[in-house]
Amino acid sequence: MFSYLGEVPTDGPLDTVLRTYTYDTNSVNTNYSQYAWGRLTTVTYNVPAIEQAWDHNLNNGNGGNVKFTGDTVTEMYNYTQAGQVAGKLLQITRQNSLNEVCRRA
Repeated sequence: MFSYLGEVPTDGPLDTVLRTYTYDTNSVNTNYSQYAWGRLTTVTYNVPAIEQAWDHNLNNGNGGNVKFTGDTVTEMYNYTQAGQVAGKLLQITRQNSLNEVCRRA
């Protein structure tokens, strides 16, 4: 497996990773990427949280805000034997301030 970490200078730390590219194997969903040898299998990046939600069940039914820590987005690629892209699967993982994880693909 080969991973490429893209690093781009920002106003913050210089080692900020914007995207992670993985080739040959898909460790996120081992059954998805077929005919992947020598090809891009996943791209992973983070999207910052920009909102919060009201949960009526918090604080003994009085409600309260739940803040999200941001999303982790993973793009997964599937190929034909000839090398043409046969499919793309997008998985979004979101964690909130209650340490609950929601994952959708």
